[in-house]
Amino acid sequence: MKKVDYYLRLPYRIEIVRLTEDEGGGCIAFLPELARKSFRAYGDTADEALENLELVKRHTFSKYIAKGIPIAEPVVDVEREFSGRFVVRMPKDLHRSLADLAQANSSSLNQYITYLLTRRSVLATVESELVGLKGAMWQMKSNFETMKRVRANDEYLGRYSRAS
Repeated sequence: MKKVDYYLRLPYRIEIVRLTEDEGGGCIAFLPELARKSFRAYGDTADEALENLELVKRHTFSKYIAKGIPIAEPVVDVEREFSGRFVVRMPKDLHRSLADLAQANSSSLNQYITYLLTRRSVLATVESELVGLKGAMWQMKSNFETMKRVRANDEYLGRYSRAS
């Protein structure tokens, strides 16, 4: 029988979702390859959610092993190969528009679409990083505001104790 540490070392894919302020803020980390509701953890930051997810993993793996519940192992994509080619069906007017834009940019339609897909992929990555930075900045601002209130309170108490 496999032990908890075996499953903790496996490379499960982790997803982190930032919650809006309306949803309570913070982040949820989960393992999409396993039961999303069983293997998820909350934190004020992505790092905290990841730390909490490790605790949840240890607890849930232990519980599953004790009850004899099978635990799926992560899917490894190493065996999948991609040719670099796929066929896309699109409306004729979109095809025409993309071909015109490719020609205007002195490239083939294939090169132009590859450029657009690459650009969008990079923008998505940058956007994700900016969301992370925004969260970190918000946390720093919150910490700074707390420090200011504590300092003001300490100064007030210091003046009050000297006056007595």
